[in-house]
Amino acid sequence: VLAAEMIYRGWLTEFQTLTILEGQYRKLFWGSYLLEDVIGEGGMGIVFRGKNWKLGNTVAVKIARPERACSPKQAARFIREIQAIAELKHPN
Repeated sequence: VLAAEMIYRGWLTEFQTLTILEGQYRKLFWGSYLLEDVIGEGGMGIVFRGKNWKLGNTVAVKIARPERACSPKQAARFIREIQAIAELKHPN
């Protein structure tokens, strides 16, 4: 009941609530980012909507799947993708 109320009030997202209820609350933080929701998933990794808890800005956080990050070729591809996205200038 408490979890449903926190979602209803907008204090937590459904993703955050389920993660906490599963006892996996440490997975909600990735460095300086609080992961708020899963917004996409692909073969390379998972994309989260995150908030930098130091600066307060909302960003997309992509986390590579461990099995993909171990390959030097895949890791290089992931870095190229990050660099290409970082160059984009768009209000969204």
